[in-house]
Amino acid sequence: MPVTTTRFDPRLEKGNLAVDTTPVKGAITLNGEFKWGKCPLLGQFPVGEYLVEYGDVNGYIAPRSERVRLQAGVLTLVSAEYKPGAGEQKLRTEYF
Repeated sequence: MPVTTTRFDPRLEKGNLAVDTTPVKGAITLNGEFKWGKCPLLGQFPVGEYLVEYGDVNGYIAPRSERVRLQAGVLTLVSAEYKPGAGEQKLRTEYF
């Protein structure tokens, strides 16, 4: 009986990432390179760690950047809040 071996490449595994911002919709950049677009966003990416960065919105303070880890077949939801003035920013990451 012939034996077949298949080399597994973990980069082929995909995770799902959803990003949204309130009360305004900001532009999102991943890993400082990929300008993903304006929120709300949903996409599939290779598993691994990503830096989610929030673009400037006139009259608001952008949320701090956040690192997330995508897992195969898992939806990672990231939501952040733009503040009209100085103060604490709320960040929330949920894994489903």
